[in-house]
Amino acid sequence: MTPADHTYFQALCKRIGGGAAETIYFEPTTELNAAPRECHDNVDAWVALKPGRKAVRGWLRQSEFCGSYLLAAHSVGWEDGKLWGITPPDVPPGQPIDPKEQRVF
Repeated sequence: MTPADHTYFQALCKRIGGGAAETIYFEPTTELNAAPRECHDNVDAWVALKPGRKAVRGWLRQSEFCGSYLLAAHSVGWEDGKLWGITPPDVPPGQPIDPKEQRVF
């Protein structure tokens, strides 16, 4: 890890620990056939459908244990002043989605 990487991840962990996150609004879309676990491609396709939309690249907190975080690179869409989760959650049918997992840093 380079010194720049270390500095970046230190700042990221500070934001996560301080609760600085944005809520993601998830609404299933019929505009495209979004696939689970393909967030980057899904968002790129969603952005291409309508001028003014933007892709936002960030991190999704998947879990926390003893002060350590498991983060996943994640992409969401930006439209009308909100972040939109384009990728369907990868959870078994009927399983509730943890609201903490619907926040991106």
